[in-house]
Amino acid sequence: MKHKSLSAVLSQGRTALRQKNLPLAEQCALQLLKANSDETQFLSFAGQVFLAAESWEKAERCYRRAHELVPEHLPFMITLAETLCRLRGRQDEAVRLAEQVLDSHPTDARILMSMGSVYSQAERYERAYALFTKGLSFEPDNPELCYMAATTARFLGHLADAEAHADRCVRLDPDNYEGLFLRSDVRKQTPEHNHIAELEARIAAGFTDRRNQYHHYFTLAKEYEDLGHYDASFAALKSGAVIRRGGMAYKVEHDVEVMTALKETFSESFFAQERAAGCGDEGPIFIVGMPRTGTTLLERVIASQGEATAAGELNELSLMISHIVRSLSGKEKLSKLELVRGSSKLDFFKLGQTYLHATKKYARGKSLWIDKMHINFLYCGLIHLSMPNAKMINLVRHPMDTCYSNFKMLFNAGAPYSYALEDLGHYYVSYHQLMEHWQAVLPSGIHQVEYESLTTNFEATARRALDFCGLPWNNDVLDFHKNAAASTTASASQVRQPLYQSSVARWRNYEKQLEPLRAILEAGGVPIG
Repeated sequence: MKHKSLSAVLSQGRTALRQKNLPLAEQCALQLLKANSDETQFLSFAGQVFLAAESWEKAERCYRRAHELVPEHLPFMITLAETLCRLRGRQDEAVRLAEQVLDSHPTDARILMSMGSVYSQAERYERAYALFTKGLSFEPDNPELCYMAATTARFLGHLADAEAHADRCVRLDPDNYEGLFLRSDVRKQTPEHNHIAELEARIAAGFTDRRNQYHHYFTLAKEYEDLGHYDASFAALKSGAVIRRGGMAYKVEHDVEVMTALKETFSESFFAQERAAGCGDEGPIFIVGMPRTGTTLLERVIASQGEATAAGELNELSLMISHIVRSLSGKEKLSKLELVRGSSKLDFFKLGQTYLHATKKYARGKSLWIDKMHINFLYCGLIHLSMPNAKMINLVRHPMDTCYSNFKMLFNAGAPYSYALEDLGHYYVSYHQLMEHWQAVLPSGIHQVEYESLTTNFEATARRALDFCGLPWNNDVLDFHKNAAASTTASASQVRQPLYQSSVARWRNYEKQLEPLRAILEAGGVPIG
């Protein structure tokens, strides 16, 4: 093929990519690579196509080869580092490349922001924050950089800095709704210092972007609640939730079916069958339960003892289960019910061994690590079968407080059931019934901790949890809130504070509005008290 025709293919591919015609763009990319897989211009274009298609492995191969051909070319090095962050277990490689980029002493704020993102995704937040603030020294009016500095400062517990960065972000870009929400969320608003008038005025003016619209409502609801204006808070919250729910095709019935299928598949008779033992190695402590129940608090309590590392919310287990089940079935796509049935036929020893091998790095030299991915409550049976020495703790909170806290939370991803009280009620009932099932078929395998007990009888509750995990008491646990480790969850601000009880029975402020939810819970057998 002549060079001229390759130029035409490249031009056609670039046009297709701009028009988001990914099939045609990929066809052009493959044609170019087949003609000359060592032409950096073709490798760069193909990498862009694969990134747009979220084909991370293919993109990584393109940029790696381009980097090998031109080792000192910063754009290839930067994009390769960013791409490696997309691949599970490749963050250390990304950091090594980032160090090479930074050895050139860049003064371009965009490069510093990009490398800061690499460090952030590798959970090296102190380094990330330093790079973001350095970038701001070169480009102080960059709202995206302000927002990234704000989120990282919040992770690290630098809450005043987080608010200052978020406030500057919003002043520079009033439509940065994530910065707007973060600014309100990092502290309790006061009658003297709040943004209610600003938020009300912006809502009254209207929005062209629905995400901007519902972020404003959720932010307004949070600020009204801080001031004790509960009717106004719930009205704003309901408006935001309706808009958020309106953009979803979610059906709670599907999640209910999955949890019912789990009880039927992993029945008492199933556990009574003889089978090969799972992987007996120790290591993980699983904290499961509904979101917004205090899982971050309990994680930091256990980690403050000193022998277990807080690994955060790991998605390895669910990804491994679905990957292995699909591989065994020979099908690329399976329904959730097919995944449930297929998971009962796994090689449990291999599943446990694979999970332990993939996640041991999160222990950072310690013998134990804490995986607080709450949705792992679906997999308690599989955890027991595949890792019999793993510890499982189910953290529970008053059902109404749990549901209200979910309803008022604007999740970045997941929890689609949380934006309608009816969905939320049915989901919680199914969760409650599934956990009752796990407790019945695994009577000594799951330790239950009540959030309210953590706040009212902290030391005794913490001692029982540590004892269940096989960990001795350490008085450092009493000062868990002084733990300097980063927290990346929605509770990042709260876990920096000593224990408080103001979140207990908060639902009572909205008892009338939440009555339809309460009726669903009680009809499903959930005790309210």
